[in-house]
Amino acid sequence: MNPVHLSIVALIVIAAAALASFIVGQRYQRRLALAQVRSEKHRQFAAENLDRVKRQVGQLQEDLSTARQEIKRLTRERPKAAAAPSPVKPSTEQAKLDLMQVLVDKPPRHVPAHGFADTLPSRQFDESLVGVLNR
Repeated sequence: MNPVHLSIVALIVIAAAALASFIVGQRYQRRLALAQVRSEKHRQFAAENLDRVKRQVGQLQEDLSTARQEIKRLTRERPKAAAAPSPVKPSTEQAKLDLMQVLVDKPPRHVPAHGFADTLPSRQFDESLVGVLNR
């Protein structure tokens, strides 16, 4: 092969490599710019949410402080004499009799947490099918 032809082919290969490198670099720069824009949008959204949350927390703390002050004011204003009188204690014998009457007359009713009685039978099969299944 002629050295002139070889140099022309080498120049074409170098030019193609440079063009490909330039195109890949441009695509990379474009994708990087898009990612930076998306990242900036997410950062801005997070900053707005943080500001909103800080305002809400401040408002809640202010409301809590107001409520505490109101409770303190009400407890200071309430006179000690106006407090509810303590109930008169029944005699221990009377209390025992009352307790026995409640326990004997009305036994406590236990209701399961799920609201269904645990002792009810469950009919899994229709009675007409039981005979067919036992054959």
